[in-house]
Amino acid sequence: MNYVGMGGVLWLSSGPLWAASTAEATFRAEITQGTCDVIVDSNNIELGIVQFADLVLGKVNREIQITLRNCTSVVNSNSITPTITVTGNHVGTNDKSLFRDKGADEKNEASTAVGITVQLKKFSGTEWSPDLKDDEPFYLANKGTIVNDKTPTVPVRFSLVCALAGGQTVAVCKKAGKIKATLTFTFNYR
Repeated sequence: MNYVGMGGVLWLSSGPLWAASTAEATFRAEITQGTCDVIVDSNNIELGIVQFADLVLGKVNREIQITLRNCTSVVNSNSITPTITVTGNHVGTNDKSLFRDKGADEKNEASTAVGITVQLKKFSGTEWSPDLKDDEPFYLANKGTIVNDKTPTVPVRFSLVCALAGGQTVAVCKKAGKIKATLTFTFNYR
């Protein structure tokens, strides 16, 4: 067996094996304006046992904080805006603001009209955003705001809601069962 080194590549040759005279490789990368580590102060948000009346009245809410740390420097700081994007599943609904996963036990799953909504506040903001939609960025501040060593926090509110489709009544939400939603929060400049 012969070993021939060419340009940092080790070639093995043995007898009349025929190899292609060309090879193709695909390289991929994503270039970003800057990033931050996203830290959620609680990975498990337990809503506990919920009464139907509280669900319908919108009384089932929890708030947590997202902290942005280890932010990198940015280029073109005057033309970009910091954002958070939420992604997750919408099993059983076309409503992109109603998050829910497929249950582990379909026989003990809550109505598909029940799900989790998410709202955020801007930096130094006092008003909650409308319910966030899957994969749509939420702008945390004005254009040109750069997150660096400030390690800001972003308030997040989760609500368990009965979201009715056209022609439905709250009776569709009365099915007892369990619900779960797994969400991903991504920081980015746009």
